[in-house]
Parts: sequence; structure tokens; C-alpha cells
Amino acid sequence: MSPFRIVPHYFRTTTRILFHPSRFFAALSPEGSLTLPLLYALITHWLASMLAFLWKAPVQQMARNFLREGKMLWQGFSSDLAAIDSPGRHAEPPIPPEALQRLKELILPWLWGSSSVLLNPFFTLASLVLSAFLIYLAARVLIDSEKPIRYRATLRLICFSSAPVLWSVIPIAGSIIAPLAILTTTTIALMETHRTSLGRALLSALFPKISLVLLMATGLVAAGWLAFRALSALLGVG
Repeated sequence: MSPFRIVPHYFRTTTRILFHPSRFFAALSPEGSLTLPLLYALITHWLASMLAFLWKAPVQQMARNFLREGKMLWQGFSSDLAAIDSPGRHAEPPIPPEALQRLKELILPWLWGSSSVLLNPFFTLASLVLSAFLIYLAARVLIDSEKPIRYRATLRLICFSSAPVLWSVIPIAGSIIAPLAILTTTTIALMETHRTSLGRALLSALFPKISLVLLMATGLVAAGWLAFRALSALLGVG
């Protein structure tokens, strides 16, 4: 396919997924190459990340300016209090505060902004592979499909059903709209592909989120138990 046909085909595919997902996934074959679906998902996520950065960068800069002004006010207030409580006892820090502030201004914007765009394809690929695997496991348990449920086919579905990430380019509200739209599109994809009910498809689509919540809850319980054991040993309680 020539480059002159790839761009229109990309936008036609994206429009169908965003506005007519049922028709798109009903016609999508579960078999086929993974190259194009993965490439489509990587491009879409990177494009969404880049466009969202255009409005997130000014907001983040405003937040950094606000925090910096607040920090400077607090430091001035703390210095005045210290001068009153212990005059003449201030030692010069090994690194001047101005140098540390300049270093933060150089590094933090890159970490918060452009780095997320540059690293987006790597995070997207890992997220797609893991999410598809978890949804595949859930579908094998929950969905009684006439067609065999394979990981390869599930990954193809997840790649295309991630197209609504483009809604994240909407300022502020996009961070809420995009995940809900991806969940809805993934549910529709599973329903159309496996001819299953809304409840089973929705539970399968939610399984990665459910797994994350369970993992976090398990970690909190384990950390609480370890803290309790350590405190018991420290206090000599049996």
C-alpha cells in the first residue's frame, strides 16, 4: 500500500472504530497479521500523546510556576523564623539553591512532558500485550464462544479497540472520556467477535483493571501485615 493510500485508510479506519465500532468489529477477521494492528495502535497512541502534550505542557508549566512561587514564599517565611530563633547560625549549603533550582527547571519539564511522548510507544506496546493477555484469560473463562478464543486474535482486537485514546486530546475532560470510550469499544469488540452477552464482554474487558485493583489490595494487605509483625516484634507482643 502506497503512502498516499495509507493516510486516508488510517483515518477511515479510525472514523469507523470511533463512530461505528459494532460494524467495524463485526466485519473484522480474527485471523491475520499482527504487524498492522500493532503499528496502528502505536501510531494512534503516539499521536494522541503528542497532541495532548500541546495543551498539557502549558497547564504543567502553570502548575510548576505556582508550586515554585509557593515554595519561595515558604522558604522566605522559614528563613525569617530561623533568623529570629537562631541568628547567625546559618551555614551555607554545599550547592547554591539557585543552581539546584536551575537544574530542576532543566530536568523536570523533560521528565513531565516530552519524555512521555518519546517513551509512549514502549509503554503502549507493553500495555497492549499485557492487557490483551489478561482479557484473553478472562474471555477463556467467561465467554462461551463458537469460535476458538486465541491470544493472537485478542491482541488484534485490543490494538484496534484502543483507537478512542484519541479522545484524550480534549483538554481536561479527555482524561476521563478516553478510558471510558476504550472500555466501551473493547466491550463491543468482544461482543461482536464472540457473539456473547454485554455482561460477559464487559467483565472480560474490565479484567485488567480488576487485576490491578486486586494486585494493589494484595500489596497493601501484605505491607500492613509485615508492618504489624514488625511492630509486634518490636513491642514484644506475641
